[in-house]
Amino acid sequence: MGNRAVITDDINGIGIYLHWNGGRDSVSAFLTYCKLRGFRADDYGMARLTQVICNFFGGGLSVGIDLCKNLDTDNGDNGTYIIKNWEIVDRLYFDGEEQTGYDLDEFLQAIDEAQPEKERLGSYLTSKPVSIGELKIGDKVVFIDDLHGTPTEGIVSGFGESGKVVNGTDVSGIPYINRYSTDSPESNINNYLHKYDIRLAAKEETEKPEITINEELNGIEIKFNSIPTQETREALKTNGFRWNRKKAVWYAKYTPERLGFAKQTL
Repeated sequence: MGNRAVITDDINGIGIYLHWNGGRDSVSAFLTYCKLRGFRADDYGMARLTQVICNFFGGGLSVGIDLCKNLDTDNGDNGTYIIKNWEIVDRLYFDGEEQTGYDLDEFLQAIDEAQPEKERLGSYLTSKPVSIGELKIGDKVVFIDDLHGTPTEGIVSGFGESGKVVNGTDVSGIPYINRYSTDSPESNINNYLHKYDIRLAAKEETEKPEITINEELNGIEIKFNSIPTQETREALKTNGFRWNRKKAVWYAKYTPERLGFAKQTL
């Protein structure tokens, strides 16, 4: 018994066997997490994927790695996922109903909390995605360091002047931070934010959140003006609220108790 699956980027090569959490919702979350961390999608990436999954499960069970021909690819549960660039591109030995029970954002946070503290994405997962065209000087941003796969924060210091070229790249209008070459940050291409998935970093909570009753969905929605503290996020989860990344709200089905929690605690 289990919820088995095999993940591989080459059915004739090495695969990762999962005894539990082999459903598409779980596997997609593991892959998305690796993509957010900026891991390479090659043999090194498969090693990092294995590491992330093993950290999530803990202990010494539930995960195996071997040549696919030696793994239970036709396992009777979720079959075998073929992946490329952290996406599922094919499926073998499966004709059942896909599992969709896990919310992606919630599962990503659960995966993150199981990783070593220094390697977590932390508040990046609940930060607001933003295009570089929306940024202004003084904005605090967070992005994933492409060398270490960990969140890096910085303050937008300025924008590339019109026609300015740095290391062969036209940086006209591109925002930069003061990360390297602090005396002249505009001269270092590594300070420019054009190649990163930028998000606005958390600000200290300074205002009460907006609490809305969604009558259509019979729910409660809570919108913060900034990212809530870890303590607040844990309290929200304990009381049944979940993060909706698309709407940028915490939500839960309406109950008088949850509404009371929101009004009295937040």
